[in-house]
Amino acid sequence: SCLAHLISGKVRVVIAEALALFQPTISPEQLKDYLVILKEGKELEREEFIQKLLTCGYQITERVEEEGELSVRGGIIDLYPPQSPLPVRIELFGNQIESLRLFDPETQRSQEKVSEALVYPARELILEEEQSSRLKSQLFRLAEELKKQSLSAQTSYVRSLKELLNYLERKEPFYSQERFLSLAGADSSLLDYLDQNWLLAIIDPLSCEKELERIQEKSEQEWARLTGGGSLLPPPEKIFLPLQKIKEKWKDKQKIIFGPAPRGR
Repeated sequence: SCLAHLISGKVRVVIAEALALFQPTISPEQLKDYLVILKEGKELEREEFIQKLLTCGYQITERVEEEGELSVRGGIIDLYPPQSPLPVRIELFGNQIESLRLFDPETQRSQEKVSEALVYPARELILEEEQSSRLKSQLFRLAEELKKQSLSAQTSYVRSLKELLNYLERKEPFYSQERFLSLAGADSSLLDYLDQNWLLAIIDPLSCEKELERIQEKSEQEWARLTGGGSLLPPPEKIFLPLQKIKEKWKDKQKIIFGPAPRGR
């Protein structure tokens, strides 16, 4: 939601934890491909729009009640963008948007009419053909590496690998899928959405660095526990972007630092 509003120019201030900079995310270019601004009276290719929603993570249901759900009934399309206060109901007349209304997901009753609605992906991991192929290849490689590193001959990653591959074949979301973004080739960060007009205010960088170290240590412990039980997960160094890459992304941006900076930084 934040990235979509950033790229559409609807946000002027962003407050984020340090960790948010190190988490890989969908690239601005790919997000633009799946960002749709709906307006009353505007043309909308129904089938193309529905296919785009399915590709970027929306799940077809009979009744839209949860974020990321989509329902189609003739010329009426209901959808619930993640982190939106309410879902939106699109009424079409042919290929023209006749009306846009917010509705209550519990009662399904239409509420106020809106002139515009921003529709964005239901997930950050959008697997187009090239990315899906890359991720499948990386999953096989990861399973082989974990098997070699395993301290127990009893540990097998076959079941976990099959489950993930089945999800990919069915193009369905799966648990903790954001952890696999880097394996699919994602190396963008929140910083890639901020142009030279943005000013970065870094508050207490020493504490930020200590918090990142703590999170890294905790992530390594969790990863060891889960993979020891047969779960197929990338190691922490492949889940987060390296500090050097983040430095490269922010080196030419305007910055103001509050508090002491780490030595040598």
